[in-house]
Amino acid sequence: MLDTSSARPEPAAPRPPRRFFGVRRRGLVTALVALPATLVMLGHSLIPDRAGHLGSLTETFLPWTGVVVPLLLVCAAVRRSTTAAAAVLLPALVWGTLYGGTLADKQASGGDLTVVTHNVNEHNPSPVHTARALAAAADASGHGHGGRWNPDPDALRFTFAVMPDTQYLYWGSQDSVNRAPQEESFRYIVRNSGVADQNIVFMSHLGDLSQDADASSFEQIDKAFDILDAKGAAYSVVAGNHDVSGDDTRGDSPYLRTLGPRRFRHAKSFLGADATGYNTAHVFRAAGRAWLVLALDWRTTEQGFAWAEKTIRAHPRMPVILTAHDIVHPDYYDNVFPYESGDPENNASLSAYGQTLWDRLIADNDQISEGVPDSRVKVSAVPGPTTRFQPSSAPYTHIRVVRRPFI
Repeated sequence: MLDTSSARPEPAAPRPPRRFFGVRRRGLVTALVALPATLVMLGHSLIPDRAGHLGSLTETFLPWTGVVVPLLLVCAAVRRSTTAAAAVLLPALVWGTLYGGTLADKQASGGDLTVVTHNVNEHNPSPVHTARALAAAADASGHGHGGRWNPDPDALRFTFAVMPDTQYLYWGSQDSVNRAPQEESFRYIVRNSGVADQNIVFMSHLGDLSQDADASSFEQIDKAFDILDAKGAAYSVVAGNHDVSGDDTRGDSPYLRTLGPRRFRHAKSFLGADATGYNTAHVFRAAGRAWLVLALDWRTTEQGFAWAEKTIRAHPRMPVILTAHDIVHPDYYDNVFPYESGDPENNASLSAYGQTLWDRLIADNDQISEGVPDSRVKVSAVPGPTTRFQPSSAPYTHIRVVRRPFI
C-alpha cells in the first residue's frame, strides 16, 4: 500500500488573466482615464458653459491637462501594461499637437506669443467684444507686435537712433497725454534693428520727455518705455530742462524714479551710473567693436564729470558717444520757412553749458568721437581724435565707421 501522507500537493495552475470584453484588465483603469482625457482635449470647444461655467473652466485649465500624460505613463509602467502605454499615447499626441509648438525655442524670428487674460463677468453681454478689445489693447501696448531687437553687431554700417524733445506728448498736469506717436516710433526702432540697411543698434533719448516734470506725465512715459524694455532694446535717456530743475544733485524726482538706474538694472547694455543716478553709462556693439555711451544730465556737476572721466579711463579702447540735452544750439532762431535771414544750413555753435562740457570733458578726451545734443544738431564722426558738429533735423543719424587702430 502506497503511503501518500508526505507527498507534496500538485501546484495550482496559474490563473488566467482577467479580461474585460476581451481586453486584459491589467492597466485597464489607466486606459479608461486616458480616453476621456483625450476626448476633453479634442472636444473642449463643445463643452457647454451653462452649468457652473464648465466650458470656461475647461478652457482655462486645458493646457494643464498635459500633466495627466506623465502620470498615466508612470501608472502604465508600474502595471507593466502595453495596453495602458498604448492608450496614453493618445492624450500625449493630442496635447503635443495643441501645445507642443509653445515649447519651441523662441530665439528664432517668428515666435511672438501674447497672452491676454481677463476675468469676464458672468453678466457680460458680449464676451467676444471684450476679448477683441483686450487683444487690441495688447497690440497697442507694443507687447504683441513689433518684431524683436536684433541688430548686426559686426556690420560696418549702423544707425544710432536719436529721439529728442517729446515733451508735448506728456503734459499730465494739463490732462494732455498722447503716447501713440512715441510708442509707434519705438516699435519702428525695434522692427528695423534687424533690417540690413537700417541696423539700429542703440537709441538715445535726448531729454525733455515731459512738458511739466509732473508725476502723472512720467506715469505715462513709463508705459511707453515698457515697449523697449519688453523687446530688450539698448537705449539711454537724459533729463532735459522740462524734466528737472537745478543740477544733478537735485535728489529725488519723478524722472529719476521712472528712468533712473533702477530701470536699467536688467539691461545688458547698462554699464552703471554715478552716485546721483542722473548720469549713466551704456555699452553697445557695432562695427565689430564695443562703443561707450555717456548719458549726462541737463546740468552735470563736478562729481558727475569726475565719474565720467573715471568711466572713460576704465574703457580706454572704446569710442565714446556723449549725449546731453544741451550741448549745441542754433545761432539762427528763425525756424519758420522760408527763412528771412541768417544761414539755416550752418547755424550750430556751442551753448554756454556745451562750452563747459567741451572744456571739462570733451577737449582732453580724444575717445569722445561724437557728441549728440538735441534735435537741431547731428554729429558725424569716425573713431579717432576728431569731433565734428553738423546742423540737422534728422531723427536719427547713420554712422560710417572707418576701420583703423584706435589708440
